[in-house]
Amino acid sequence: MLLQVDVIMQRTRALWSLLEDEVRSATTDELLAKPGDRWSARDSLVHIGNWEEEGVVYFDSLFTEQPFAANNLPIDEWNAQHLAKYAQLDMDGVMAYLRAQHQALEAYAERITEAQMNGNPSFRGLLLMTPDHVAGHLHQIREAVARARGDEQGAGLHYLAYARQRVLTRLNLEYRPVASLEWRPAEGKWNIKEQLIHLSLWDRHWVGLFDAVAADRPLPGYPCPPEELDRYNQEQVAARSWWSLAETLHEFGAARGALMDAYRRLTLEQAMSEPVRQRLERSRKHDDMHMYSILKTLGEWRKVHV
Repeated sequence: MLLQVDVIMQRTRALWSLLEDEVRSATTDELLAKPGDRWSARDSLVHIGNWEEEGVVYFDSLFTEQPFAANNLPIDEWNAQHLAKYAQLDMDGVMAYLRAQHQALEAYAERITEAQMNGNPSFRGLLLMTPDHVAGHLHQIREAVARARGDEQGAGLHYLAYARQRVLTRLNLEYRPVASLEWRPAEGKWNIKEQLIHLSLWDRHWVGLFDAVAADRPLPGYPCPPEELDRYNQEQVAARSWWSLAETLHEFGAARGALMDAYRRLTLEQAMSEPVRQRLERSRKHDDMHMYSILKTLGEWRKVHV
């Protein structure tokens, strides 16, 4: 039977192989191209290295049982600062930096015993974050390269996949206690499970919009007047609050899959139309908004329960 560390690292190595394939198949110009004001593929690669470098520092603190100097900056500010530190690296330098950090992380992983995995949840949580983080940014890299190649539909699909993977990475479901996903931070506030239900419901709504565009039908409007949107959202989530966590997670994946399938059915002209482009951007912002809300809820849960 494979040990926990081996299972997680096998997954990590498989994703790293895909990452290396993407870099090898792209030109330097494609890796440097920025999709609007968002990161280039090069930026994403540096960012992966930044967090694996941070992971090495954290592992060192776990092995030496010394306090870890926690990052207290807002996440976007921390990312920007660390990305800027390596702004002068060319692509060869970026890949050398990235591989060095990953090798250091692998070296620490090889030292972890099964007893440490079972006795200190920080070991398992940190290891599990590694493949989840790479998986998300692999979609981001593919999106940036697709846009550089003029493949707008391919870029749109990776755009949707990346936005949803960002939420999944923060959930870290193989590590997270179930109780933290169903814990309510305050009366009248959604728990994390309810936020996932809400995200799924709006994915289903946007499927209808994409299908209308594909069939050249009138676009569906909002399901309620704008001033009643909060009430509508609360009622829709409340009506499904009986779903189990397993049912919620299944629908969370299925709804985004349905949205991506609906996007695939569009012609290039339809995919580039203003209604579709607006909904793609709105879906990303919606995922991001709830990703940060989920992070906040998990932080509050830890203060109470850890």
